[in-house]
Amino acid sequence: MVVAKKAVASLCDIDLESVKEEDGELLCLGESSGILVSAMEDPPALVFRTHLLDGVKESAAMYALLNEINTDLALGQVYYSTQQKQIRYYHKYFAENPSVDLVKYIITEMNYHADLYDDRLQVRLGGERFTETNDDEVDT
Repeated sequence: MVVAKKAVASLCDIDLESVKEEDGELLCLGESSGILVSAMEDPPALVFRTHLLDGVKESAAMYALLNEINTDLALGQVYYSTQQKQIRYYHKYFAENPSVDLVKYIITEMNYHADLYDDRLQVRLGGERFTETNDDEVDT
């Protein structure tokens, strides 16, 4: 997770000690999205994930849009979580020793596509984007 922490620090332009890890996850914010990074041990992998939209109704049109998006993605996949009513973006990278540059690349690419597609999907399907959902949360 040290490599992921270095990548997040570099992308967020903060020092390593300022990178917050919560429940084993690191967050790197984009314009309207945020990529959560966590590590798996067996097999060794880094998991990158975010939700693009929250509160979306399931429909055939939604699945058709997700299929179109997935054909354009080089990293990961976009899918619908029926339990949370969310459109999510997910990528698992299997590696024992990934480089900081590779992790930065994955986060950058995923944030770019999440920022692009959350807006497009919201226009067609409604729902709230990642940052809108997080803004609603209040720390106590």
